[in-house]
Amino acid sequence: MRKHFLFITLVALFLMVACGDDTKTTTDNNVTPDDEVADDVVVDETVTDDTTIDETVTDTVATDNAVTDETVTDETGDDILNDNEQPDEDMAPDPLVQHLVGVWAQKVELFADGNVPVVNDVVLRTDKIVRIIIKEEGGKAVLADRPQTCYMETVIVEGNSIAKTITTYFPEKFRNYFFYIPPEDLKDPKPALEYSGTPDNFSFKMNRWWEMRGAYFQGENGTTPFDIETEMITETDDPRIFDHDEDGKAGMTFEIKSSIASGLIWGVIKSYMEVTSTSAVNDRIEGSSLWQQYEMVIDVDNPLFAGDRTIQPHTEGNTMVMVRIDPADDCAAINEKKDTLFKK
Repeated sequence: MRKHFLFITLVALFLMVACGDDTKTTTDNNVTPDDEVADDVVVDETVTDDTTIDETVTDTVATDNAVTDETVTDETGDDILNDNEQPDEDMAPDPLVQHLVGVWAQKVELFADGNVPVVNDVVLRTDKIVRIIIKEEGGKAVLADRPQTCYMETVIVEGNSIAKTITTYFPEKFRNYFFYIPPEDLKDPKPALEYSGTPDNFSFKMNRWWEMRGAYFQGENGTTPFDIETEMITETDDPRIFDHDEDGKAGMTFEIKSSIASGLIWGVIKSYMEVTSTSAVNDRIEGSSLWQQYEMVIDVDNPLFAGDRTIQPHTEGNTMVMVRIDPADDCAAINEKKDTLFKK
């Protein structure tokens, strides 16, 4: 039996050697040429030993330097660079983006003409400090989250002697409980941040965003939506008003203190702001602010403050300073050094 097997094996080997050229021809006919492969197909014909057959002869024929394109694709279909290709300039990190990434503190001083109960015509200044986190996403600098307001109060800088003693305080919930409408969601959508230049000389802008306090505006809880950019709550019994700061009173609460009286005010407030740099060098950005505010008083706990309040923001003279800070600095740390943090 063993001799019979050996005889059959030798016959088979003899037939394979005799037909070797035909086998190669069949294999080559089954290879689909790659239009992008410029090299000639090289067939390995070194296997001619009558007793040893390399079974790889029937495998798909390999070619030298088969990949000649500048890019190839991985298994997911995404382009990858070969070893000899230089990165595209568009793929290189933007130095300004890398510079902007981090944590910044921003202070704005916002001026307005106002007519308020008790003291009538005045000029007000609102100081507002926010903590801003910028991250890199898709090669661009973007806001990691909406700005966090650390400090905010309004003083009267022009008016009678009583008026100049009035300060409006905004508690933490007023500062940070609001509906944020980013620039991307407005009718004329824009990115939250725009910038250009180099880290030692660049321009920087935070495009207009809106804040809504004390009322629903997108149809929440079955209410009727309204256009945040053009409409405003005007009636104190509007069903869209709600207790936004969760203190048991409808609307949003802020406090007024003066030399003659103090009291709480509950209202609905919507506002927008945008900031633009006039000088941006390294870790300091200086510029201007454009803002607007609309408010409706719902109730007061001191009758002296009852009545309409009108605010007409100035279109010029509103300042902005923005400085890089230690990422570990929270609002408490920022407020502790707010009197010196923004000075040159």
